[in-house]
Amino acid sequence: MTETLTHQKENRQIMNDQNSVPAQDLTTKFPSNPVMAQPAASASAAPLTADQHSLPLSILLHLLPGGVVTLGYILLVPPALRWGINNLITLNILVIAVLVPIELGILYKAGINKNGRLSLQGVVLNRERLTAWQLIVLVVIMFLWMGLVQTFLTPFFDPLLQKVLFGWVPAWFPLDTNFTAMPRQSLILTLVISLVSTSWVAPVVEELYFRGYLLPRLSRLGVWAPVLNGVLFTLYHFFTPWAFVERVVMVIPMAWLVQKKKNLYISIICHLLVNTVGILPALILTLLK
Repeated sequence: MTETLTHQKENRQIMNDQNSVPAQDLTTKFPSNPVMAQPAASASAAPLTADQHSLPLSILLHLLPGGVVTLGYILLVPPALRWGINNLITLNILVIAVLVPIELGILYKAGINKNGRLSLQGVVLNRERLTAWQLIVLVVIMFLWMGLVQTFLTPFFDPLLQKVLFGWVPAWFPLDTNFTAMPRQSLILTLVISLVSTSWVAPVVEELYFRGYLLPRLSRLGVWAPVLNGVLFTLYHFFTPWAFVERVVMVIPMAWLVQKKKNLYISIICHLLVNTVGILPALILTLLK
């Protein structure tokens, strides 16, 4: 009788031990659903945060913002001209209202997918530090190079390509840069809007997007990455296709320098300076008249 009771107690103890397996052991034996354990980012969003973009995706991301803006430009410029709004104002409004939101939207969408919050950490790259003197010297070199290109190539290739390859475009399509023919008030408004949009806002956003986000995700191509980035950035300006030669000659060395030094601020400052020099002096002279 005593032995029977002892055996019953031992059996109950064994059953209790089996029923009280620690949570850690249960997890080991019965792992959670691997699909449920993945990060919240969906599979469709994953390509945006990949270390390298596929070539088709990269081409799409390079060209999409410019394509949407150009479509809006084609649709809006004819009626805007009838209302007395020149096409330069229309383009700059599209840059602020369409281009910038698209590019920032893609950047922050990638940031949310990667970080789970509104952040560009790990999305915008090429942010390694340079000394102040290194940055100044590199910016001056690039700025002088761009100035030489605009001085010697632009006056020759722009009208040539516009006549030979793009003579078929409607008369209203080329940007109205004949400032001397504009009434003073209209000219001031055009230049102020252009200064804010084209000279200040767009360069910063474009460099974050093209050289900070897209360029590093082509790094597997080595020295061809800045070439492809520069060519696609040039093509993305669908609304001024005749400026292809000058842009590609200016942008490829800048993209190469950003990749080489892994410093995005070189291209941001150069882009700001070049675009500002194209608008600010004309605005100052107009205001002084």
